[in-house]
Amino acid sequence: MEQYMRQIDDRVELTDAGMATIKESPLYNPDLAPIQVKDRTWGHFNYFSLWVGIVTCIPTLLLTGGMIPNLAWWQALLAICVGSLGMSYLMKFSGHAGAKYGITMGVLGRASWGIKGTYLAMFIRSSVAMGYAGIETFIGGSAVDGLILSIAPGWANVSGHLWICLFLFAVLTMALVWFSPPTNEMKAYKILTIIAVPGKFIALALIVIVLYMQVGSWGPLFNTPAQYNGTAWTTFFIACLVGAFGYWGESMTHFSDLSRYSKDTKVYAKGAVSGVTIGMVAFGMVGIMLASFSKALYGQTIWNPIDLIVMLQIPWLSVVALFFISLVAITTNIGANLTPSGYFFSTLVPKYINWRTGALITMLIGMALRPWSLLATFGNFLFDWLLLWMCWIAPLAGIMACDYWLLRKTKLNIVELFNPVGPFKYANGFNPCALIAWALATVLALIFKNESFVVGYIAGIVFYYVIMKYWGLAKYNQNDLIDGKPEEKRPVTAEV
Repeated sequence: MEQYMRQIDDRVELTDAGMATIKESPLYNPDLAPIQVKDRTWGHFNYFSLWVGIVTCIPTLLLTGGMIPNLAWWQALLAICVGSLGMSYLMKFSGHAGAKYGITMGVLGRASWGIKGTYLAMFIRSSVAMGYAGIETFIGGSAVDGLILSIAPGWANVSGHLWICLFLFAVLTMALVWFSPPTNEMKAYKILTIIAVPGKFIALALIVIVLYMQVGSWGPLFNTPAQYNGTAWTTFFIACLVGAFGYWGESMTHFSDLSRYSKDTKVYAKGAVSGVTIGMVAFGMVGIMLASFSKALYGQTIWNPIDLIVMLQIPWLSVVALFFISLVAITTNIGANLTPSGYFFSTLVPKYINWRTGALITMLIGMALRPWSLLATFGNFLFDWLLLWMCWIAPLAGIMACDYWLLRKTKLNIVELFNPVGPFKYANGFNPCALIAWALATVLALIFKNESFVVGYIAGIVFYYVIMKYWGLAKYNQNDLIDGKPEEKRPVTAEV
């Protein structure tokens, strides 16, 4: 196998012969090609800034602001800190294959799910992006509606004004997708991102300053006790902790899509731990401050920052803040939701669906999920959205981690991952062990929904390990695991 793969430090890349071999495979396309070591150049700061940019979004403010006043400020911050630190540490395991072999999540998924089953794994992952596509669109539409109301109060008398803004915002987002595709290096998107990222920090800083000036002290933040106590507090705190822990679980499952650019097998993990934790804690504290000050001003907690900005009735602040929030909603939606899900649909049916059409399908599905209902209350957002999708995402992450770390010991045969008739064909392209383990773990996570991510992740590992170890390995000729011979030393089983 050395003629196809070579090791450089603790990373592996394909030789010219290996690259030529996989290019002959029907499972190959340039986007899925393993990245050569010389082209893996991202360092710690790249990953740190990437994750800070990703996690500092409006849904993060919703997550933390919604914990107040049921939790005291330090309890909410503790949930965010512990949860984000735990999730960022798990990213070390999910991103290792990308850093070591330069492969995407879709290619890695062939080892555990099969050459066709990996599409199911990608759909499970993309289902969350579809939901968030609707949520970000609703956030952006609401921001535009609030902006218009701040400068033209009569807009409130227009029938269906929110839905008009929602529609216009969705059209604007799709126009940007249509005229700024990856083939054009997404130039317009990059320009908006350059404006939106610093703008969101400036806008939120202004909001906090204005709120502090109106309240006159930090007392409402630091001196307000938790409304919940006893069993109610414990139940709610655990749900919030698990919500914070699994909040970036969907991004964790496909972290190899980003870690494949890492210049070694360590910096991607360091960047994730520092970026996710610092970004979530800092932005989370902002959400806690906004919710705490709103309670002091209006006698009720306003967990949605857009509603709070509108209620302040300060036109200049509303224009500045809601303008940048709408930009952030567009850039976050395209980068985190429409792009990966759009690629999934285009990969699934490339003859009929391109990236643009895939993004449009994602948007339509997201809106069909009625995001306004999910954001109606914090309870809806936490229990009917966050903890629910973790029920099927966590088992997926657990299965892939188990396959790569516990069974294969991080040893992969990259050429075989592109082999349509090799060991990863399993049963007609699907690995029944992964399907059974995922189904069982998902049901278990649904039963214990308040602890869904933890239960689902552990259950996915346990179920998959037992089924694969004592049945799947022998059944599907996974000889590299049975005889202890590393996959990268095995001969190719068939011509690719």
